[in-house]
Amino acid sequence: MKIEIEIFYDTEQTDELIKLGIDVSEEMLDIRKVTFYRIDAIEPYNYNDKNYSTINCSGVLYTSPIPYKTLKKLIEEQ
Repeated sequence: MKIEIEIFYDTEQTDELIKLGIDVSEEMLDIRKVTFYRIDAIEPYNYNDKNYSTINCSGVLYTSPIPYKTLKKLIEEQ
């Protein structure tokens, strides 16, 4: 399997805010495309009344702005 998925990434600014103990909103994060060759699991993730997904790949969790049902369908179509 090979699939490209958008993932939230911290920026230098959000890293600094997190170090200071300040909450960061998802609007402050970068979104980058990542190519996955293997996905172990996905699950729904709700934050600030918005639907996202988490992706488990080799023990690392990634958060995607793609809603769970949409992401599940994309993966199943591969």
